[in-house]
Amino acid sequence: SVKNNMIGVQASGFVNIVGSKSKGGMLSGIANIVGKYSDGVMVSGLMNITSGYANGFQASGFANIVGRESNGVGIAGLMNISGKDMNGLHISGLANVTGRDQKGVVISGLMNATSHKANGLQIASIINIAGKENRGLQLSALSNVGVDVKGVQATALSNIAADTLRGFQIAGAVNIAVNSIKSFQIAGLANISQGKTTGMQLAPANYAGNLDGIQVGLLNMCDINSQGVQIGLINYSKDS
Repeated sequence: SVKNNMIGVQASGFVNIVGSKSKGGMLSGIANIVGKYSDGVMVSGLMNITSGYANGFQASGFANIVGRESNGVGIAGLMNISGKDMNGLHISGLANVTGRDQKGVVISGLMNATSHKANGLQIASIINIAGKENRGLQLSALSNVGVDVKGVQATALSNIAADTLRGFQIAGAVNIAVNSIKSFQIAGLANISQGKTTGMQLAPANYAGNLDGIQVGLLNMCDINSQGVQIGLINYSKDS
């Protein structure tokens, strides 16, 4: 079925196409395609595509694809893709991918990735990626990656804050941060903070570039010990 604006319910064995706005529900065996806005419910055996904004509920066996913002609930067997922002709850079997910000809860069987900010909860079996800022909780089995981390990263393997950590990193293996400001790192193997460290590191091995906090472990190392405390079997500071 092809219409300019659709208000109500459309059902098709093949495809539903709306040129501008869709308000209501569209049910298709293959695809639902909306040119501008989708407000309401779209259910498809293959995919839902909206070039502008999708508000409400989308369910697809393969993928939900939104050109700008996806607001509400998106459930896909493979992936949810939003060109700009993803707000609300999005669940996918493979990945949730956002061009700018993720706000709310995103749950994926493989990965969640946003190029800018992640505010809320990211849960993935493999990896969570926030290209700039993470505010909230990243929970994964393999790795969490953020630039400015202002929240919690928890994983079985490794957490990475590519710039500044202001929060918590909990890893089964390794935590890495460029700077750790008033933060807490706990790891099964090692904590690494390359620059300023004003929080606490707890692991068998800890390293800080400039220690102004506390290290607790078997091996504690730092290049500069400003006003820090090292508690362990072997404590080493390059400037002492």
